Amino acid sequence: MDVNEIANCPAGLKYVSLDTAAECSPVSEETYAELWRLVRTLDEKRVEREWPEPDADEAASLGKWWPSLSEDVRQDILKAAKEEGWMDA
Repeated sequence: MDVNEIANCPAGLKYVSLDTAAECSPVSEETYAELWRLVRTLDEKRVEREWPEPDADEAASLGKWWPSLSEDVRQDILKAAKEEGWMDA
């Protein structure tokens, strides 16, 4: 995969929610766990009334979290998204 494709969240995935990526694509167990860890972090903030923000939907999207994901997780998400037809192969 192209290095730029890994570094920047592809447009086709920018607004995919973390939980959708975890539940609706064939990601590895490690990626699944990482995505749900982020979802739980957002849920905790919601309980603390720090969330939702005006851009709450974007806060739970791959585009928001892409830079903080490891390269392995990003590659796994890209591979799964292509397998599911969410992106061009």
